[in-house]
Amino acid sequence: MAENNVFQSGPEYLLSAQEALRVLEADKSKLEENRANEKRTKKMITAEEKSIQEEIDNTLKRRKEELAVSYDKQMDAVHSKVREVQAKRDRRKEKYVSARVAEETAELKEMNRRLGIEMKTMFKQEQVPPFCASSFYFGLFMPQRIGDFFRLVSMMLIMLVALPGAVYVGLCSRPLLLTVVLTLLLTAEFGIYFFVFNITKLQHKEALTEAGKIRNQIHANQKQMKAVRNSIAKDKDESVYDLSKYDARLAELEQEANYIAAQKQSALTEFEQSSKNLVINEIQNRRQPKVAELKNVRQQCESAIHELEQKVKQESLEYTQSYEKYLGANLSKAQGLADLVAIMADGSADTVGDAIAVYKGESR
Repeated sequence: MAENNVFQSGPEYLLSAQEALRVLEADKSKLEENRANEKRTKKMITAEEKSIQEEIDNTLKRRKEELAVSYDKQMDAVHSKVREVQAKRDRRKEKYVSARVAEETAELKEMNRRLGIEMKTMFKQEQVPPFCASSFYFGLFMPQRIGDFFRLVSMMLIMLVALPGAVYVGLCSRPLLLTVVLTLLLTAEFGIYFFVFNITKLQHKEALTEAGKIRNQIHANQKQMKAVRNSIAKDKDESVYDLSKYDARLAELEQEANYIAAQKQSALTEFEQSSKNLVINEIQNRRQPKVAELKNVRQQCESAIHELEQKVKQESLEYTQSYEKYLGANLSKAQGLADLVAIMADGSADTVGDAIAVYKGESR
């Protein structure tokens, strides 16, 4: 179209431009709408595929756990039976061990019983106070073994350190009273000690010396009995205890536990090799149609975008060549065209060129 013909044209040129612009803007709007739909569909596809994978992972994990729990319950039942049988076996063994210990230490026990009677009889004949037979007395007045010396040291710490210390803490603010109380306390302690020493050890030295020998013999017998108990407890030969039926039952339970463990491993292996794929296929077959539908929508959007891009490109080029290069950037827009049409409609101008002049405020 020649430039002079454009400016001499009537309102139909402007109306044609308005229609071309409307079509162009409508196609641009469709293009943006399809682009937005395509972007939204991509996100939906990604979310759906992620959800499918999460369902697959969670389902596989749950199925494996359920499978393992089923066998673990059976294993726990077997272990419970093992503990029950082992407890019965231990009780029976302990019963036989106790009987064996009693039998093999009976002579030593009898010897200690006689020695005890001998000491009591001697004390009674020599009129020795009965408390002199106690370990506490021998620890304070006739220590011979480590235990006796421990009792002596402990009592000395109590009587000479702990009690005076407690008195000092309570009366340190009253020196005179503190001195009196400490003096009385220590005097009483040493007085009692030497009083007992005098009426027992000094007066019955021979009897107490003999009692010490008896105590040593009793202690030696006790050590020997303890050695016998330890030897029997460590004895690996259990054939004398008649435990065969318990051992047989424990062996059966061990075989049962091994069988369950093998079955569990076999089931887990079969799940990984076969059942796992069935679970995956079931989930995918159930949910893939939605993914396929979304992908089809995305493909349609992509096709529409491609077509609209070509169409908008062509329409923009044609609009520029036919209208924008004559009317200019402002007047070729919707508002500019509307203003020019209005000018011609109210009779202010007969041609496009005149309408442009009036729009710009120039005389006709």
